[in-house]
Amino acid sequence: MLRKKLYFCNAFFEWELDKKKSVTIEEGLRAHPLFFQLHYLPLLFADHVLLAKAPPRNFPTQAKIHLLSDQNFSDFELTSYAPTHSLQQWAKEKKIPYQIPPLDLVEEITSKVFSFENTQQLPGSKILHSLDETKAWLAVGKFPKVLKTPFGFSGTGHTILRHADANISKLQFPLIGEPWVERTLDFSTHYEVGESITCVGKTTMQNSARGSFLSCTTDADTPQVDHLPLLQKIQKRGFFGPISIDSFVYEEGIHPVVEINPRHTMSSIAVLIAKKLGYPIKLTYGSHGNLLPAGYRKNLSIVRV
Repeated sequence: MLRKKLYFCNAFFEWELDKKKSVTIEEGLRAHPLFFQLHYLPLLFADHVLLAKAPPRNFPTQAKIHLLSDQNFSDFELTSYAPTHSLQQWAKEKKIPYQIPPLDLVEEITSKVFSFENTQQLPGSKILHSLDETKAWLAVGKFPKVLKTPFGFSGTGHTILRHADANISKLQFPLIGEPWVERTLDFSTHYEVGESITCVGKTTMQNSARGSFLSCTTDADTPQVDHLPLLQKIQKRGFFGPISIDSFVYEEGIHPVVEINPRHTMSSIAVLIAKKLGYPIKLTYGSHGNLLPAGYRKNLSIVRV
């Protein structure tokens, strides 16, 4: 039986991982207004969309809408923004197929500790496990520096330190300590991992100073980076599905792996939207967008490029 794909956007993915306990889909959507707004994102590219609440009646979309509270999903298989326990549990209760890689592996790959231990790092970077270790790291090298938690979304979990006397008494470990560098280009490469590994798109990105997503452009001309050995390693561990790798260019060259995202991202979603529209786009998340139902201070806009 050929099942239709039913898409759900659980953008609360890293929030759920960081909770270290079981949560429900509804709890994830309530955790931040951004999460609830972004769960409407599949309306821009998918044929069948799973929602907690239907959009306003005058909202323009060609997608067929299904609700979490519905009972009959016999014609569908579930696909999502990211693999999570909460969605896996919902799919089990509704008896809808949901094929995802092992969740402990997804969590391991998502952690910035994994990318630190398995890829080339910026000079002066270090995994920090204690306050004393952090103080010793701060005493050496130039400022500013940045501390990153293993999990975070859209720049959250980043602490920028501008001098050695910064207040670090309330830090929770482990943390990734990195020098702060001036980037000249942020870009992301998007792959699909199955029996083979396929590059499905490239995007350039514009992020805020703290690393929050501002916009991205599809079909971008980006530097060549060989991610294949890393992806093959991940594939052999049993991972399959969408995965994106963020990189950047700075004055010393190319930093090939900033983050590994074993899921969709805003940039990979932009690739899906561009394929649906049939032309490259610039997707912006800001105060003047109107593509998603309101409910948060920002929204999406798209222009053809």
